[in-house]
Amino acid sequence: MADTDRVLETLERELAFVGERRPDPGVEDRACRRAGEVLHDLWRRGELVGATPQEAYRVRCDGRTGTEADRAAGRLVMEVALAVGEPGVLEERTLVLETTASRPPTVLPRQRGLAEATALARPRLAFVRRANLAPLVSPLAEETERSLGELFEQAAAANAVLLLEEAHVLLTGPTQHRLRMERVLERLSAGTHVPYVLTS
Repeated sequence: MADTDRVLETLERELAFVGERRPDPGVEDRACRRAGEVLHDLWRRGELVGATPQEAYRVRCDGRTGTEADRAAGRLVMEVALAVGEPGVLEERTLVLETTASRPPTVLPRQRGLAEATALARPRLAFVRRANLAPLVSPLAEETERSLGELFEQAAAANAVLLLEEAHVLLTGPTQHRLRMERVLERLSAGTHVPYVLTS
């Protein structure tokens, strides 16, 4: 029979991969599944007590287990309950796992952003294309992604560096929306080899 601290240490070791991931729903799902697998294995080995897994442990990790502040800071909060003494008597504990949440991308003042974009364009023998993000942002994230994709493809065809203005229009709102848009920009830039600079 295991003690609670040892079980938690095992979970933290098996969930170390979270520290290399961004705080999106995918990592929450993977962490929750992995925690369930680890606890199920401990139950089968008799280290958690109970006639059924439901009597031996419980794990929860979703949008309700942490606060908005946790999500903004890149913390994944997992609630676990463990039966280490009597079947059905669960000790509730909370694990807080740090992800690689990066700070929001730097949004520069317009003149500084133009200077930065020009510096990126010069060695590439490219030119700077200014684009206002406001008309590209739709209430539907998929439409926004499609518009951004077209913009990056056009910039690639024209050998341009993108100076994306009014960046706050794209990068405000719930944390998960902001993170999604950040990933979209990163993916499009990597896929088209088009550098970009964000300005206010």
